[in-house]
Amino acid sequence: MTKPSALSELAGLYGIQASYLAVDGSTRVADKDVVMALLRSLEAPVDNPHEVTDALRARRLADARRVLEPVVVQRTGRPSPVTVTLPEGVDPRQVRVCIDLEDGAGRHEGSSLRLVLFSGVEMGGGRYGLYRLDLAALETEPVPPGYHRLVLEAPGASSSALLIVAPNCPAARRGWPWTSGDVGRAGTRSPASAPIAREKELREKEPPSQHVPRPRSVARSTSSSMT
Repeated sequence: MTKPSALSELAGLYGIQASYLAVDGSTRVADKDVVMALLRSLEAPVDNPHEVTDALRARRLADARRVLEPVVVQRTGRPSPVTVTLPEGVDPRQVRVCIDLEDGAGRHEGSSLRLVLFSGVEMGGGRYGLYRLDLAALETEPVPPGYHRLVLEAPGASSSALLIVAPNCPAARRGWPWTSGDVGRAGTRSPASAPIAREKELREKEPPSQHVPRPRSVARSTSSSMT
């Protein structure tokens, strides 16, 4: 696998897909001028191709220093861990997290939160720890669906994120599809295969058809028809 170019990597960090795999198996790459224009529209500091390397370094550093992702998506009653980035030297026991509900009510949790360190990264002369935050510790009852705010406060590392809580999807049910014409004799609905079975039943009840020979057409000449 070839290493992506600085431009394509920078585009990916800004959410731009610079290439894709076509149906014929070939890789289609977007024009560099188009990618540069999209980056500038997203306020990336790239006025010319020579600034891509510096912009990539700055973006990596900004991502490494970002405490929370801008958007966090959860399911009602099924909170999943959230990644928290803290600078080295910040005590995770001093972190306070709260969820501000969209209706104005707030839920706060103190130093009893448990942040589990699972990785670290060194960037721009500083070192940062990656922690997992268990949101289940914040929920005395399930957070209702809506657009809330997840707020994290720590010495020198305060941040907030949009918390989208989506309702649970119903369990998938497998079965025969229904059609509007699938109505049984008693008025109840039947599977889509029922009309085929009824057609077969009717065919079996029909009496065998008798072959009746078609009469032969008699060709008459013009002279015979005039006599």
